[in-house]
This record gives sequence, C-alpha cells and structure tokens, in this order.
Amino acid sequence: MKALKTGFWAIFFIALVSVCVSFATQNNDLMTLNFFSYTTDARPKWQLLLGAVLVGAVLAAIILIVELIVLESKNIVLRRINKKLERSLQKNNSGEAHKVETSLSQSISDSDV
Repeated sequence: MKALKTGFWAIFFIALVSVCVSFATQNNDLMTLNFFSYTTDARPKWQLLLGAVLVGAVLAAIILIVELIVLESKNIVLRRINKKLERSLQKNNSGEAHKVETSLSQSISDSDV
C-alpha cells in the first residue's frame, strides 16, 4: 500500500512538472509590467503569471490567518461566558430557574457572538 501511495505521488509530481514545463514553453512571450510608476524589465509571460498566482496565494493565506484569529477570540469569549453560566447554575442549583434565565439573558448579547 505504501508503494502504491509513493507511486501515485511520483506520477502526480511528474504530471505537474510536465504541465508547468508545457505552460512555460507556450507562454514565452516577453512582457513588461506597469504598476503605477513601477515598470519591470521585459520578462516571459509565465514568470509574471506565476508571480501573480504566488501573490494571490500569500494574500489568501494572510486573510485565512486573520479570520482564524478572529474566530478563536470569539471562541474564547464564549468559553468565558459558558464558565460564568456554569458557576451561576451551580450557585442557583436550588431550583430557582428564573434567576438562571435572567443571568443567561444578561450574559450573552449579540455583540458577544
């Protein structure tokens, strides 16, 4: 099974390299990139396209990291609220459900989530 997996990855890698080589040979026209006042030297089209793909991947990774941080901070806030509610439930374990419901409505608001 391990040999089959290694063979699959080897074939996948060879196919990827052949597609990249084919792309590079077919898009060998020289282009210059003008970005505001910055101008590049004449470079093959495939290098500029590869650079654009890499910039897009980096920006997507940065956005993903920021979103993960935001979600984790919301998760931390919800865990704290949950612990407060568990403590108030343990204090009011004598059957006073009304107090627990009011503390629940006071603890969680739309801005917390």
